[in-house]
Amino acid sequence: MLINIIRYVFHILLTTRRPLYKYLKSIASNYKNLDILEIGSGDTTLNQSAEPIFHNASSFIQTDINNEYFISRNVWKVYSLFKWMDLNKVKI
Repeated sequence: MLINIIRYVFHILLTTRRPLYKYLKSIASNYKNLDILEIGSGDTTLNQSAEPIFHNASSFIQTDINNEYFISRNVWKVYSLFKWMDLNKVKI
């Protein structure tokens, strides 16, 4: 319960979702007829997924909702972290 309150306050104070959605909307037209894998779709009751933004995608897989992607979701999280580190030239 406490973690949900902290998360809610955090999202109000640091409105990261709005700039992220704005960025995704700006690049969505470049991704037509592609397969999109959304890692961490968020709460579906709060419409936190980016699925409506990529309406021209041929398929849109949400790893949080589709349990057969549970193991690969963790692999993609690690891969995306290392890819980000590579692109930003971060050394460990």
